[in-house]
Amino acid sequence: MRVVANGGGAVYWAAQASYYDTQAAQERTGGRKLALQRQYFTLSPVTVNGRVVYREAPFTGTARPGDLLLVRLTTAGATDWRYLMIEDPIPAGTEPVQQERFYELERTRRDMWWWGSQREFRDDRVVFFLQGFDRGRYEFQYLLKVTSLGTFRASPSRISAMYVPEGTASSAAQSVTIEPPAATGAASNGGRQ
Repeated sequence: MRVVANGGGAVYWAAQASYYDTQAAQERTGGRKLALQRQYFTLSPVTVNGRVVYREAPFTGTARPGDLLLVRLTTAGATDWRYLMIEDPIPAGTEPVQQERFYELERTRRDMWWWGSQREFRDDRVVFFLQGFDRGRYEFQYLLKVTSLGTFRASPSRISAMYVPEGTASSAAQSVTIEPPAATGAASNGGRQ
């Protein structure tokens, strides 16, 4: 880094570096290390046996206002970790859904909405706390509702041991492009007004 000043007066500057360990969670099970992987999925309503449920599909990076996204965080590591915290920054243009019971997912599992010891929704992130890590691999998930147009980026998720500073891992960053809704009137009348 090089800072150059021309003319009189004081120059004030600051620098900061952040390191993110982006190894996939499945690559590090059973070691003393920690691993974290974040995946996004789109959810679409479908009718199964006369009931509306939401089917997940891989996220392509593009969504529209009103769309529903599923965020899945997979953690792995040694079973003797205690007092862990997972922080997952959410992209601008989305809001976390706090009442996911209104959205039944097609994929059913008993522990699907497991939150650890506690879950918190904050302005810019969702946070999970775990007192223990006995199974060595856990999966957390939550829903995001797409609200605003634009291209946004979510910083990497991070898992950390609250009392062991070197016990951390992080996911990759996530980009989300929110496009305007598809025009329906122009297609039906051939574009005529």
